[in-house]
Amino acid sequence: MAQQPTPPPRRIPALAPVLLFLLGVTFFLSLWHTKVTGAFSPKAAWLFALMALHFLLSGGIFLKVVSRWVDLRKGLCLQFLCGCLCTSTLLFLLAVATPFSIKTLCLGLFAAGLLLALLYRGAARESLATVDPLPNLLCLLLCGVGATLWCADLLTPPSHHGGITIYHAWSDSFIHAADINIFSKAHGLKSIPDLKMAGAPAAVYHYASYVLPAVVKAFSGTSAYQVFASFYVPLGILLTGLAAFCLVGSIWGAWPGLAATLAVAWFPDAYQQGFQNKYMGCHFLQQVTPGGLYGVSVVALAWMFLLHGCKNGRLGAVFLGYVFGAFSLLFKAHYFVANAFLLMMYPCLFFSGVTGKVRACVATVFFAVFLAFVSFSQRLDAIPTLRLDGSGAGPFARNVLSACEPGPLRDFFCQRLLAPHPCTISLHFYLGVMLLACVFGVWVVVAVALSRVLKPKTDAAAFWFPYLVLANYLVMSLGLALDAKKISWEDELLHRPLVWAYFAVAAWAGGGLYMALFGDQPPKQRGTRILLGVVVLSSLFYPIVYSHNLETLPIWADYSTHEKLSSLPTALAKACVYVRNHSRSDETVQDSENDGKYMVTALSERQAFALDTGLRLREPVGLSERFQELARLKQMTDEKEIAAYLVRNRVAWYVLRPESQVAWPPAFLEKAVFSQDGVRVFHFPP
Repeated sequence: MAQQPTPPPRRIPALAPVLLFLLGVTFFLSLWHTKVTGAFSPKAAWLFALMALHFLLSGGIFLKVVSRWVDLRKGLCLQFLCGCLCTSTLLFLLAVATPFSIKTLCLGLFAAGLLLALLYRGAARESLATVDPLPNLLCLLLCGVGATLWCADLLTPPSHHGGITIYHAWSDSFIHAADINIFSKAHGLKSIPDLKMAGAPAAVYHYASYVLPAVVKAFSGTSAYQVFASFYVPLGILLTGLAAFCLVGSIWGAWPGLAATLAVAWFPDAYQQGFQNKYMGCHFLQQVTPGGLYGVSVVALAWMFLLHGCKNGRLGAVFLGYVFGAFSLLFKAHYFVANAFLLMMYPCLFFSGVTGKVRACVATVFFAVFLAFVSFSQRLDAIPTLRLDGSGAGPFARNVLSACEPGPLRDFFCQRLLAPHPCTISLHFYLGVMLLACVFGVWVVVAVALSRVLKPKTDAAAFWFPYLVLANYLVMSLGLALDAKKISWEDELLHRPLVWAYFAVAAWAGGGLYMALFGDQPPKQRGTRILLGVVVLSSLFYPIVYSHNLETLPIWADYSTHEKLSSLPTALAKACVYVRNHSRSDETVQDSENDGKYMVTALSERQAFALDTGLRLREPVGLSERFQELARLKQMTDEKEIAAYLVRNRVAWYVLRPESQVAWPPAFLEKAVFSQDGVRVFHFPP
């Protein structure tokens, strides 16, 4: 009897998986919002649902438009990711280039998305139809659960002990909250000030990741810090998980993509594997520099398009890869620097159907363009030092070792890296070994071990991807000079790109391990499925255990606890809330101690007249003179003179801390509009 042909896979009704996906996204976003704010907000839930719907529709239309260049396996995760990041990019560009508010721009984009969905009804229906939605829905579940568990501390409301309010976050969280607040009320580039100084233009920075949180703040009325904790960071973690699924799924298929998501979103990083250096740990660095979460997601899409173009000989896909690579400059400039050269040169190595002579010519042109771009950038004060001379290796090695916890690993590398006059070759070799161990942990071993098994199953461009990313990262960390311009921390370009490199290696190794064991399908045997399920569920242990105090560095005393990092007197926190509730959004506040941690600025949601971090990095012109004026203000004894200075400089609110020494008249001190436990707030209307 002739064997019956295998029937085609049953097409799932489009609406069911889409609704489940939308409900899943809305559930996680609402859960995070409720945990931080302490109350469920129907307004926020509707906003999250509309945002998720817009991302799916716009992402589906985007993929349909570029389908002539890219023939990728479409799915809800890819649509959501493309829609989210394209919307963020476009919204940011419009926010700085037009005089419209973030609310107006967002409503315009949402309306345009619905209009395009109506005009391209066929494309919208086609994008929602899927043969197998299960991996996409499972991916969303894994990402949402992972983000919830890793953000356990951040999602915990501030605690109060002995008159102190403690925020369970890294101290830089207040900088991000302040930037979110600025974009929530921005209406063009000129309306975006420098956080350190009222009236100064905004510093060059990768601001694009702040626009979606700004939308949430503008429409929901949630405070900037609460939006940071409940939306900005957990959504970024969710997006990186989706990005791992899409990137690895484009190489081997959806089921290896799920394993990649698990590796990135649930499994421990090198520090949690026992390699004793939290400063080099991916999960730690992701949360203390959360803009990198969005940067990783954009770069992952760039590589997904580029690898697809190289494999299939499609220049359009390569071009899309370059476009998304350029977008990464708006989200995390460090990752743009870490990927620019490799993205440019990759097609010269792996683009199919091209002769060696053409490859050499194009590579020569690209190399010349890259050198010209770097040379030009060094003439700009806003661009950090980009010089590959190896001079940063020694100082960087000392920084890394200073964060290494006591133990045999630290002892081993201290003996070899802290010698009085180390050999240059020896220094670079042992620093490279230390970075491999402390950044990648076991994942680099897995990636190397899988090479022989995966090479026959993988095209050349995708096979060499993690190894070249790793090599590129080592070249940067071992070869770049420190930033002599003092734009930010001097070793940022040597340190920050580890998050992208870890993501690429861990996602590829996790997906490759599944591909080697099971291929692009679930395990066939029931016992194997049960065992795999037990492994997946047991891996919940890692985020549950290691998320506690994740945003602390115990080895450094000033960063060892949240109380040392991100606490302030409860009376001062209440004073900030008072200012926020009783002032206009365009008014200026001044803290008597110059708000070194941005806490007054972030919690009051008002621009600081002058802010002093004590770091002297990239200061606006005139800031030092303003500090001198504020010091003289404290010594004034005439009430009219005090008020005249503050009104003249448009300082509507002055927060006086009890530790600040002022010569102001006692009668004037009694005129504070808010007073508690020695903290006073003064109002100076224009």
